[in-house]
Amino acid sequence: MPAAQHTNFELRSEEIQEIIGHVPHWIVRWGISVIVSVFLIFIFCSYFVRFPDTFETKVMINSKEQPSKLGWYKSDGLEYQPVVKDSQRVNRGDTLLVENNLTTRRKQYFTASIGGQVFIVKGIENNPRKNIMVIYPPISGYNVQLSIPMKGAGKAKKGQNVLIRLDNYPSEEFGFVEGQIISLVPVMIDNYYRAEVKLTNGLTTNMGVKLPLQHFLLGSAEIILEEKNLFQRIFGIKF
Repeated sequence: MPAAQHTNFELRSEEIQEIIGHVPHWIVRWGISVIVSVFLIFIFCSYFVRFPDTFETKVMINSKEQPSKLGWYKSDGLEYQPVVKDSQRVNRGDTLLVENNLTTRRKQYFTASIGGQVFIVKGIENNPRKNIMVIYPPISGYNVQLSIPMKGAGKAKKGQNVLIRLDNYPSEEFGFVEGQIISLVPVMIDNYYRAEVKLTNGLTTNMGVKLPLQHFLLGSAEIILEEKNLFQRIFGIKF
């Protein structure tokens, strides 16, 4: 290749490399503008995207009216005669059971301490000779108690909302029950602090499912400490 052509080729190659290696200023400015715009949009949107800050505890729900139990054993010399039938409704003071003492020919009567529906269990697993009669009274309301662990207990306050998920009813299928803290007990009992909760809609869940009335339920609860937006969660700044 002649020297003139070789020199001309090298000059053209250098010009091409310079063009390729040089990024126009408008592209740089446009790229920076896009990045800044996306970041500002993210900051703006993060203010409106909110997540609740929660604290998880255990929960126990008891009906205000608790069942009454009466038990008796099959034994020599004693004969027991239930006066009521299974599923029968009784009033307070009604006779439930008669005990006949065959050796002294004496009778003893057992009466209902509360009114409600009777259920009779004949024989139990650990003692087949024992029979139990249980009276389930009508339910007028519930006592809801949270067991709050010592770590983080100071976060719980009166008036905070509570989301309750019951062990018997998976929240994915039934939803959760809502309530609000109405009082706190500032003394530890069995390594837990206690809080009383009032149910907002009884045993009707957020999905509109009305759970059956029961005298005792266990589950977990989330105390809603405060609502935080995405910006606060990322940067830890309140405004």
